Amino acid sequence: NETENETFIEVIDGDMLVFEYRYSTEGAPEIADDELTEVVYFEIDKNTEDFSLNEANFEASTAYLGKFCFCGRTGFFEITSGEINGEKTGELQWRISLDVQAFIEAEDNIPEVTFEASASGNFRPKN
Repeated sequence: NETENETFIEVIDGDMLVFEYRYSTEGAPEIADDELTEVVYFEIDKNTEDFSLNEANFEASTAYLGKFCFCGRTGFFEITSGEINGEKTGELQWRISLDVQAFIEAEDNIPEVTFEASASGNFRPKN
């Protein structure tokens, strides 16, 4: 969902398989507002056995990178470059690697910025 000022991610029932990668830091107890959360969302056809997403198909896979911190520009932004690869390894289990970037153009007095996220591991449904 996109508003005038921000993009919100809402996962609803449908015929696609949606992946969420989330990384959060707790920060140091003696420092205020040093926590960070990054989130990657993307979707694929539920019958897919393996996939490779890149600049050619990020838009079709509704791929977003979210950065949330006390660090200037935050929110969800469309992934613009990089790669996400996945292979089904079991019933609703996937081995996925991602190395993606979201380039955000300058606007008003806010400079351009590139957010990045990298991870690899096994993905499975939340309990």
